[in-house]
Amino acid sequence: MAGILFALDLRMIRDRIADSAGQIGCRLYAIVEREQLLNIRLVIPATVVFNLLAMMAARYWAVPFVAEGGHVLVGMVQLGATFGYLFYVTRFFTRIIPLIVQTRQEWREDVVA
Repeated sequence: MAGILFALDLRMIRDRIADSAGQIGCRLYAIVEREQLLNIRLVIPATVVFNLLAMMAARYWAVPFVAEGGHVLVGMVQLGATFGYLFYVTRFFTRIIPLIVQTRQEWREDVVA
């Protein structure tokens, strides 16, 4: 489902790129498109592979993985990855906020002119 959501988002981003005639808007959407492709090509596949490996570990090594607490390690890795991704996304949006503001200003100037 996440892959479908990211693919739909990518389509909307590309539609906005086609609509955006301004220099700043084009730069903003190029950054957002690159970020979206990174998520589609790296983050989603890594998440799927990790979860498949965790499922296989629980299936084939049930005693050490479930009964002896190995599942806690998986949970800790997932929690760490979630916080790491949250930190990364927060930094990403902090970096593009000025471009968002400038793009909105660019749109306003385009409407007035």
